[in-house]
Amino acid sequence: MANVPHSNIELRISCRHLIDADILSKSDPAVFVYTAAPGRNTQWRLVGTTETIQNNLNPTFTKPIKMTYYFEEEQRLRFAVYDIDKPNSQNPEDHDFLGSYETTLAAIVSASGQSIQKPLQNQSHPKAGYIKIAAEEQTDLKHVVKMCFHGSKLDKKDLFGKSDPLYVISRSQEDGTYLPVFRSPHQLKTLNPTFDPVVIPIAQLCNGDRDRQLLWEIYDWNKSGTDELIGGFSASVNEMISWQGREIPLINRAKAAKKKNYTNSGLLRILQFYLEEVPSFLDYLAGGTSLALACAIDFTGSNGAPNLPSSLHYRNPTRPNHYQEAIQAVGTILEPYDADCQFPVYGFGAKLSDGSISHCFALNGNVENPHVHGVDGVLAAYESAISQITLWGPTNFSPIINQVAAQIRAEEAEMGCSGLNYTVLLMITDGVITDMDATVRAIVDASQLPLSIVIVGVGNADFTSMRVLDGDDEPLVANGRKCERDIVQFVPFASFAGSPHLLAKEVLAEIPDQLVGFMRKKGIKPRLRRAHSWTSINSQDSLASRSASVLNRGGATPLGGSANFSSESALSSPTGAGGGWPGRHATTLGLRNHGPGQQSSSPLVSQGALAGRSQTVISPTAASATDGGGGGGSVPFAAPGYYSPSAPPPVSSPAYAGAPNLPEYWGNGIPDSRRDYKGY
Repeated sequence: MANVPHSNIELRISCRHLIDADILSKSDPAVFVYTAAPGRNTQWRLVGTTETIQNNLNPTFTKPIKMTYYFEEEQRLRFAVYDIDKPNSQNPEDHDFLGSYETTLAAIVSASGQSIQKPLQNQSHPKAGYIKIAAEEQTDLKHVVKMCFHGSKLDKKDLFGKSDPLYVISRSQEDGTYLPVFRSPHQLKTLNPTFDPVVIPIAQLCNGDRDRQLLWEIYDWNKSGTDELIGGFSASVNEMISWQGREIPLINRAKAAKKKNYTNSGLLRILQFYLEEVPSFLDYLAGGTSLALACAIDFTGSNGAPNLPSSLHYRNPTRPNHYQEAIQAVGTILEPYDADCQFPVYGFGAKLSDGSISHCFALNGNVENPHVHGVDGVLAAYESAISQITLWGPTNFSPIINQVAAQIRAEEAEMGCSGLNYTVLLMITDGVITDMDATVRAIVDASQLPLSIVIVGVGNADFTSMRVLDGDDEPLVANGRKCERDIVQFVPFASFAGSPHLLAKEVLAEIPDQLVGFMRKKGIKPRLRRAHSWTSINSQDSLASRSASVLNRGGATPLGGSANFSSESALSSPTGAGGGWPGRHATTLGLRNHGPGQQSSSPLVSQGALAGRSQTVISPTAASATDGGGGGGSVPFAAPGYYSPSAPPPVSSPAYAGAPNLPEYWGNGIPDSRRDYKGY
């Protein structure tokens, strides 16, 4: 699995109409921010406080609360506002409580404008005022560095042939040592290599510190793994930007110490080196992209009779079964990201009430509208369905995948591929699928759509074949076509039994990268962030009443009810579906009439129509070279034995004639041969 993507977030807080707790003056408010792990009985932990603003009932705090945002985790937050009586105390008991509000970080970043405005709660004061919380991603770590180099006149290292050059980039650490962060592929048998262009996240390259010193070293690749240094230099990202187009001499300290007339060991021309801002997952959320959850539940006979305690579908009144636990864990994370919380829910592998076998039927019994409202609606539909169908078989995945894909294609045919909707299909199953070839074809076909598929395997079956669908090792191939991108994530439930938050974390960890990868592949940029300002408050009750009306809205489909499970509730063909979806899904009427030739998505919406954010490119002339140390001042200006001038002099400059007088080449614990970096 890829590294879990995350973002650094700043929360900006303001309040209005706070309680006046002081007699002779106004309150001196500050906000204490707490977080807690998922679960009801976990303790709140203080993560930060704002500054205190004197005598102000409508404060706008300037000190942000910094947090790391993880899409796959439920990050609970509590904002407690206090009238500060003891300025240096972080003990809440030393201050007067004004009000609090609890939410999740997901609710904030997925809100319009990534900002929420809510009433504060205080049991002693029904009208405690309001709090506004705005999230903003720290953008510097969103840049990538695009670079391309050409080497010339490199030293020959091989006795019977030319060198096989590669380059290694290492960044300085706080203790003065250097950590390799990138290694290029080697070029075979050339002393004048042109290296392939590369794109490296600035977080990987220098952790966002553009003045941090980096080592740029050219090596001769050896099959044995003991690469031999040709030469190198030291420079920060800002310096490399300012040097674009120039040739930098490569210095080998050991060789320079032996030869009086040593000049250099070759040259490295910087053909291309600039920064570019890459849209992040949060950029798309801020621009209005909504995540839609679709669920599919396995009702095959291998689950066991639902009335038996040994069944995976057994409904224990004291605790959820594995299906319920998986739905709750994953659905709770995704729910805040769906604007209308309308989730289509399907079943497969069951015998319906009329005796027909279906591998794709609406769990609420309504073929025209398979949606329910929220996670509670999914659970209610599941509990209702399990008592009305007969577990059967076999375990076929392709009809469900084709159905969801057809629904997405219908939306795109109606609205275009705007990037505003992205679907996550959660499939929960207890066994090995029986239509592997058809499922692979369905996944390959769907890989071009805004869709991710997460599969949770419950029970003790052999799920080896499921890992093939994951595609982490080898991309799936069907009819000679490869998956355009990896869209499947498989997780065995048994590995996380009893830890629903860990299950959700593992299942959803790849979703942000998959969404951003789809958008970039389609050339879809985030729309501009939606503006958000304080709601006009005419009375203390207006916002609270509006909030209540939103929370109490009903879904298009009842949570319970007596669904009629017959062949009419089944979706008769992989490409056929029921009619209109409520809310933003109302574009799929008549989907049954779509033939195979009518399902291609419409052309992309023009980028002008998207009003998207243009890429920020920092040109070489826009960046200034630095002549100071990197890493916050604790890292030496230059790597030991490497020059790092504010601007490299011409190659003919006598500055390099003094190379033998440079400090000891490595020093500071940096190994001579780089053998410490085996396997890097």
